[in-house]
Amino acid sequence: MAVNIPNRFSLRIGSTGEDPSRVATVAWLIAAHEDSSLVDLNPNAHDLQKALKEFVNKNPETGVFINDSMPKKLVPQERINWIKDNQRQFFWIRDYISKLKTSQPKKIRSDLSPVTHTLPTSIPHHLSNRERNVAFVDYWLAKSFREMITAIQYCKEMEFGWNKHIESDKLFSWLEGVDAEKKRDCFLSFLKNRIPNEINDYYKFQSHEDLLIFFDHPMFIRDTKELYSKDARKIWNQRLRREKATDEKQCNFVLPLKTISKLDRLAKKHHLTRTEIIELIINGEAEKETYIRERLSRRLLLLGPLGSTE
Repeated sequence: MAVNIPNRFSLRIGSTGEDPSRVATVAWLIAAHEDSSLVDLNPNAHDLQKALKEFVNKNPETGVFINDSMPKKLVPQERINWIKDNQRQFFWIRDYISKLKTSQPKKIRSDLSPVTHTLPTSIPHHLSNRERNVAFVDYWLAKSFREMITAIQYCKEMEFGWNKHIESDKLFSWLEGVDAEKKRDCFLSFLKNRIPNEINDYYKFQSHEDLLIFFDHPMFIRDTKELYSKDARKIWNQRLRREKATDEKQCNFVLPLKTISKLDRLAKKHHLTRTEIIELIINGEAEKETYIRERLSRRLLLLGPLGSTE
């Protein structure tokens, strides 16, 4: 039995008002799952619509599922609006579902069917990031759950899990913006010294997303992320200060405790740092020579000219 497939699956999808292209992308996952030769098709060299039609006509039962059952199994559009156009989220979704497969199955209600999590084994390379991400979730929901109420509940839980997962992203927000690549390189250098066994010498964060993907590894709990980000940021800020202070040089000297106490009081009183207080005093004295000249005059009065002899 030949199954007729309208162009781009321009179907009427139940009462949910779904975008028909969602059926098309899920159809590609189903087809690639059953025929691995469809994974590497080049859109520039192959008629993708024709290839999919040929597959469906050769596999009529699958075609009936795509045309008749699949549209009714898609969760409402608002349940997938959280899915983004990035590689990182795909990795997270894949790992999230894989963990569900190994965990104790649960039932939303006692009268609903048990759950068997099913994932595609192959994903066509021509699907864009968001197409792939949405299709992956749609495939999982459609193949794993018989009742829509269960699919929607699991989708809600996944959305909550994703939003919870990305809360720690703000710890790395300082790495974006101006000098983002230099900041990432600085952070990577820090990590290679801190956890050398976890990073290859030739590894490089090509983007901010690369960095976030790296820290998505389960070994990095929130406290670890916060510690590494804080320490790396200190190193970055120190580098900036050194670059800006090309006409400065560090000086080390010893002062009596009473003098240090006076210095601290002055700094607190005027809301300045120790260095700023010392710099102001030295610059002021170099300009007006008030206090040193006065002290030398008193000394001459008490001791006589320097170097005088009886």
